[in-house]
Amino acid sequence: MEGWYTQLKRNTLKELLEVHGRSASNKAKRVIIAELMELDRGNLAAATSTVRENESPTNKEIRERLAWFRLNPTAEIILQVMNLVTEEAKQKAQLELQIRLAETQRTA
Repeated sequence: MEGWYTQLKRNTLKELLEVHGRSASNKAKRVIIAELMELDRGNLAAATSTVRENESPTNKEIRERLAWFRLNPTAEIILQVMNLVTEEAKQKAQLELQIRLAETQRTA
C-alpha cells in the first residue's frame, strides 16, 4: 500500500489525510504516508472484526476488500470488487470440484 501512496503528490496526500479529519499542514510526505497507512490498518481491522451472522464467505471477502478503499468507495469500485470476488469464488469452486473428481477417479 505504501508504494501506491508514494506515487501520489504531496498535495493529494494532504487532502486524503484531511478527509479523515487529521491536520496535514507542515508534515513531510513520508509522515503523511505513515498516517494514511495507520488509518488504513484501522479501517481494515474494523471491517474484518465485524462479525455478521449468516454472512456468506463471498460477502465477507467483498466487505474486507472494500475496507481498503476507505469510507466511500465509488459505485464503479464496488462493482469491480464484487465482480472480482464473485469470479474468484466461482474459480475456486470449480477447482475444488475438479480436485474431488480427480480424487474419486484415483480411488475407483
